[in-house]
Amino acid sequence: MNERPQHRILHVLGRLNPGGVETWLLNLSRAASRSGIKQDFILLSGEHGAFDEELSSLGAKLHYLPVSAGLLRFSRSFLRCIRQHGPFDIIHSHVHHFTGWILLLSALAGIPVRVAHSHNEISAQGTAPRRLYLAAMKKLIKRFATGRIAVSSEAAASLFGPRWARLGVEILRCGIDFTPIAAASRECNRLKIRERLGLPHEAAVFGTVGRLAHQKNQGFLIKTFAHIRKSQPNAFLVIVGEGDQRDSLSALARHLGIENSVLLVGSRLDVPDILAGVIDVFIMPSLHEGLPLAALEAQAAGKPCLLSTNITPEVVFVPPLVRFLSLEDGPERWAQVATTLFSSSTQVSAAKATDLAGQSQFSIAASLAALTSYYGKQRINGE
Repeated sequence: MNERPQHRILHVLGRLNPGGVETWLLNLSRAASRSGIKQDFILLSGEHGAFDEELSSLGAKLHYLPVSAGLLRFSRSFLRCIRQHGPFDIIHSHVHHFTGWILLLSALAGIPVRVAHSHNEISAQGTAPRRLYLAAMKKLIKRFATGRIAVSSEAAASLFGPRWARLGVEILRCGIDFTPIAAASRECNRLKIRERLGLPHEAAVFGTVGRLAHQKNQGFLIKTFAHIRKSQPNAFLVIVGEGDQRDSLSALARHLGIENSVLLVGSRLDVPDILAGVIDVFIMPSLHEGLPLAALEAQAAGKPCLLSTNITPEVVFVPPLVRFLSLEDGPERWAQVATTLFSSSTQVSAAKATDLAGQSQFSIAASLAALTSYYGKQRINGE
């Protein structure tokens, strides 16, 4: 039988490389492929990513439409893509303010359900042209979105304004498949995993996971680690991720004389192993976030977490593991707290942490159920 899928969803994002949103969508696609939901993707970078092959094997069609080709050319390609590969029941845009333009085009293409999804907290400040662009995109979202969701209250306010609740915005958490974290925690060969990265077996390892971008504030982390080294001379810092800040971060580590203890290991697919067997204390000094999935994974691995107060408290599901600290306290104070977290017992085992993760609203099962329910309500309202 060639039955039409329960839903045909078209997601719009940049590129399918390891990252919070991308990993969530990959996990959703794995689960959705067994639930009659077909998910296709438009990728605005026009570039191939690490998840492309697996998503294609799950039945997703990937459409590479670079915005860099120019707005007019992109718009024509977008409309042509929908005509050729549709019909789609729902378009789900993950590209923050540019979502406004995506939803305008989707309305012209006749897609009945158009979802704007805010994953981040992004400042509206900037140059006059940028402020004008942001204001214009928000007006388009207000006009053409039939559904509005966000990963946290902060992310909702960033895209939909301070009165987001009155607009019917719903908070839907991005979920994680915690199975790899649980398996890594159970089967962890700490020595082998550390050898993989060239780390001494008994070194104190502080670390983070995230794009090497201004938002993630890893320069502050490196300065913090320089202070940690004063009391922990055998310590190492592991930063997982890739981005345009790599060269400046490497230069900062050299300037501080700690380049041999700072490992920029790039974008990796073995993050569960690194969280379970390498990192002792997880540190995230972000300038802003929506809902950082890496902080969820670190909790699920049972790791003490030091997070900036710019990160929403909604990220916490194992309270004994999490400590918040203001960036205004400075790198030296952050180093003191991080060292204390390394030395103290959290009283939460990895097994208990992963169990709590699986029962939380952040599990992929809970996320898929919530999103499927949301899609269903949107389709009923749109008919």
